[in-house]
Amino acid sequence: MSDRLQADEETRRDVFNRIASFFHTHRQDEVQIEILPFYPVPDTHIYVEDAVLAVGIPKSSLWKAFQHARLLFFDSSRSQSDLLSSSLVLILHDPEHITAINARKRLLLSLYPPQTPFPFDSTHHEVTPYTEYTLLTSILTSPLHRHTKSPHLWAHRRWLLTTYPSLKLPPPTPSPTSAPSRPSTSSSSTSKLLRKWCRKEITTILRAASTHPKNYYAWTYLRHLIEVIVPTITPLLHEEIVSWCIKHTGDISGWTFLAWLWLLERSQTTFSPSPSPPTSYSQPTTVIATVNGRRREDVLAERHTQLMMILNYSQNTAPGHESLWVFVREVVTRGVFDESVYNQRIVEMLQEWDARPWPGARAGEDMVKERILVREFLRDLYSRIAAAANAASAAAAAANVGVVRGDEDCEMVDLPP
Repeated sequence: MSDRLQADEETRRDVFNRIASFFHTHRQDEVQIEILPFYPVPDTHIYVEDAVLAVGIPKSSLWKAFQHARLLFFDSSRSQSDLLSSSLVLILHDPEHITAINARKRLLLSLYPPQTPFPFDSTHHEVTPYTEYTLLTSILTSPLHRHTKSPHLWAHRRWLLTTYPSLKLPPPTPSPTSAPSRPSTSSSSTSKLLRKWCRKEITTILRAASTHPKNYYAWTYLRHLIEVIVPTITPLLHEEIVSWCIKHTGDISGWTFLAWLWLLERSQTTFSPSPSPPTSYSQPTTVIATVNGRRREDVLAERHTQLMMILNYSQNTAPGHESLWVFVREVVTRGVFDESVYNQRIVEMLQEWDARPWPGARAGEDMVKERILVREFLRDLYSRIAAAANAASAAAAAANVGVVRGDEDCEMVDLPP
């Protein structure tokens, strides 16, 4: 019996070392990870495709590696290398293993204090903030159902960017004749590096959202990027997010984020005097509304074009998606288009759709649902308009009563001292 137990332990150690060796070798590379279902394979087998940087780990092999990693992780005499390897296997097995995630945080803080420079080249380092960031990118963009929607992994990525802000400046591509160095942070190159990083980060988030539909934590992470870490990322988002939402019409999380983004853009409107002076003293100075350096009128025209594209797609290609109409209701009723002519155009077009003959008995269920959604939207819009009109009438009536009372004669009475 003891020989069998020893053989099992050697098998678990062997498969653990295989997994740890692969990730250590490719610690600077983004790899594709896939957990394969249970089926008969050799005890220590994992599939590695070096040409495309991909690894496939059968569940049976991952379970054996997890058994060894758990004992090694809680061993007080473990080395730094053992901590990194065992915590990685624990996270691959369970993305909510907060103890393993916190252990990696503590190790990074002990090696690289916050807000201090760190090496991007990890040739002579087992772990750096950049290798940890790259590992998270690999995990969050791989077809791992639980990992792509793990709140702890997204929070760990947010912590990395907050603790080590220079991660937003990606390392240069190493050349074969020179050793890699830190990227230039001159004012001329920083903006380009930041835009490149932003586009890569958006791609990472959208891949994770595509792998796991309704990925609330990925979209929450993107909100944090916009509000706290990189506010300048906003102009890069609109076209990509609109395109993604159209391709994933039933994903309510994506539509909710897009509505939030458009409302945020409206709140960022600023007013400034026109650069051209008035032609006469009697002519008032023109005030221009701008959003992120662009004229508000141009932004409204662009958003109107995008909304028309979304509505036509819903009407002609993918009808009956309630999540899309939640987005339309948000942006129209909450004032994204202000009181501009675009609001009237949108309402008139929807009224024209609602006036069309009702789909016949042979119409698909999605077509009937689309008509119901259009009618519900118009009914909700009419009720909001009526409520606003009643509130305005009540306010005007109250103001008139106040004026009348103020004009009445009041009798003056001498009060005793």
